[in-house]
Amino acid sequence: MKDHRFATAQKVKLAFLSVGVMDDAIMKVFNSRMKTIKKWSTRKSVPKAH
Repeated sequence: MKDHRFATAQKVKLAFLSVGVMDDAIMKVFNSRMKTIKKWSTRKSVPKAH
């Protein structure tokens, strides 16, 4: 359950940087995918798509 009555440190930081919640979520997914791609690029073989 989300409580919007309190400002978390993350909300304050994002508001200060003018970054919306959706932008933050998109960047988290993007960074996660980039880490995965970097792991794949260091392997000798790339896993096949399903």
